[in-house]
Amino acid sequence: MKQRFGAFLMVFGAVLIPLIAYGTYWLIAMGCGMNTTGCSQSTGDMLLIMLIFWPFWVLLLIAVAVIWIGWRLSRTQ
Repeated sequence: MKQRFGAFLMVFGAVLIPLIAYGTYWLIAMGCGMNTTGCSQSTGDMLLIMLIFWPFWVLLLIAVAVIWIGWRLSRTQ
């Protein structure tokens, strides 16, 4: 049972990583498009903003932790 749950967590974490990146980029683009943040950035500038946006890194670390926990569970008997 632990191995199946571990495999599920690894797949779930692997799916979360691109969703987090896309969602963060989308939120920044939406904020710039609505001009609520006062920015009118190009795509490259928005990617740079995404990389210094600390919640992006926190969510990414959570997804990596989920993958790591899943890997540990799948290796136990």
